[in-house]
Amino acid sequence: MATSEENIQVFVRVRPMVSSGVSDCDPTKCLHVEQGNTIRLDSHKHSFTYDHVIEEQCSQADVFGKVGKTIIDNCLEGYNGTIFAYGQTGSGKTFSMIGGKDESDNIIHEQRGIIPRAMEYLFSLIEREQAKRGKDNIDFVCSCSFLEIYNERIFDLLDSNCTGKQLRERGKQDVYVEEATEVKVETPAQAMDVLATGNSNRRVAETSMNRESSRSHAIFTMAIKCIETGEGGLQNIRQARLNLIDLAGSERQRDTLAEGARLREAGQINKSLSTLGNVITSLVSIANGKPRHVPYRDSKLTFLLRDSLGGNTKTYILAAVNPTSRSFGETLSTLKFAQRAKMIKNKAAKNEDVVGNVRLLQAEVKRLQEQLAAFTSGDITGMPVVMAAAAAAAGCSFFAASDSACKRLAANTAVASSSSTCRLGVKRLATIAWRCSSARSVPGRRMVRRSSSNIKPCCGVSPFARRWPTIAATDG
Repeated sequence: MATSEENIQVFVRVRPMVSSGVSDCDPTKCLHVEQGNTIRLDSHKHSFTYDHVIEEQCSQADVFGKVGKTIIDNCLEGYNGTIFAYGQTGSGKTFSMIGGKDESDNIIHEQRGIIPRAMEYLFSLIEREQAKRGKDNIDFVCSCSFLEIYNERIFDLLDSNCTGKQLRERGKQDVYVEEATEVKVETPAQAMDVLATGNSNRRVAETSMNRESSRSHAIFTMAIKCIETGEGGLQNIRQARLNLIDLAGSERQRDTLAEGARLREAGQINKSLSTLGNVITSLVSIANGKPRHVPYRDSKLTFLLRDSLGGNTKTYILAAVNPTSRSFGETLSTLKFAQRAKMIKNKAAKNEDVVGNVRLLQAEVKRLQEQLAAFTSGDITGMPVVMAAAAAAAGCSFFAASDSACKRLAANTAVASSSSTCRLGVKRLATIAWRCSSARSVPGRRMVRRSSSNIKPCCGVSPFARRWPTIAATDG
């Protein structure tokens, strides 16, 4: 399983100077962009450098091209991916992730966000792969789920009657929501219907800084499974999960003037975002060689995103900032958060497996066992593969080792490497054959029959491993 270690990629988007709420109009700016990847705050001595800074004039298509396309490409190859938007309330996170809406609450086509465009791009890649390899040879299965975390409780946005879901842990890294609704989709339109259904159930409210402030963290997940069928019924299966997350924005009560239920919601939002900051601080310390406890379990959000933060996922963060002078404090906090997150290293592994050929491998092992039994009894009829390989491995001339025979054994062993049981069986048989040939090649040495479980190569490494190091290495 291929593994790649890389830092979390961080992108910063600067919101245009437009009003998103009742009292956030401010004609002055507190920042400016330098060289396409650096932000400098006015009245602040430090500058912040990221993977890319998306300026105010950039379109939604530009944002997706920078942030979304690479993640989708990786998911189709079998890597898990996560994109989440972080920032203060009213900074443009929901607009970036979902898009702008008209009066009927429908997404405006030109203003589609990362999630709708990701669905369209994903299915365009699927169609291209099927046209290239044929629908009979490659198949894709996609399903969607949509969750929200509201006041530290998890709700299924695709179930209007949901009263709460439980987080469960499976293994060291796999965290999932129990009995979450998953809808199978085959077209971008079906995926958009799932998004629209869930989005209509999401909790939003008006504050003094945002007319439609998200009061919960929304997590849209796409599960992708690719089944590629080869010769002899061999199936290559790749799986990936794509998490597209719109976090609720951080709030300050003196700015939002929240009270009652809105104030309690803001408290829970800030608490979970604070835990997210603590997790990132701990992971940065670990990346710098300082052992630390990572408080994933202190919040439902961080526990659910555990694999996306320092785990088996390629993660992109879109930090949305408000350029107005009134938002200087929150903008500085967001930029510092994004700078720390950029130092985290994830170890993404390709989720790929080979199945469907177990019977063929079992038949091959049985055939080799029969040949080995004939060899140990002195009957070498029909034994060119094992005998030639054993002679070549042992370095003896009792039997001539032909190159074609060695290649045939190498091919058999390479095929068997897709199953751990059969792989071990083939290598053990070759080791037995080598020991047998060594015993036969020494004059006066008596042949001793032993069970295969007791046969061990001398000095820890058999000549079989030296003869074919790339094949032996597959045994792990």
